[in-house]
Amino acid sequence: MSLQYWKREKNFMADDKGYVRDPEGFPFWFLVKRLKDELKELEDELSKYERLEPIRRIPNGVFIPPSEKIVKECADVSNFIDYIYSKASTNYPDKYIPAEDAG
Repeated sequence: MSLQYWKREKNFMADDKGYVRDPEGFPFWFLVKRLKDELKELEDELSKYERLEPIRRIPNGVFIPPSEKIVKECADVSNFIDYIYSKASTNYPDKYIPAEDAG
């Protein structure tokens, strides 16, 4: 499945959870903070995968592909980049004012 597929799926999941439909309405600082959070989650999943290096290539030639979690984290990161781009390119106004320590 493609990155575009997972990005849409992640947006549908966010919608089902009741998250705002237009995340571009958050201030830049918040979007960048969330992007950093998502990058950390991606790094954590990649680290888990790298620790499996010795068992990924099994002697009979079977290869264990990267985790679907890695793919989903890529979708999260890509979505936040899209939100930041959209806000920057359209001068989207701040509609939501989260607390400075909000996650």
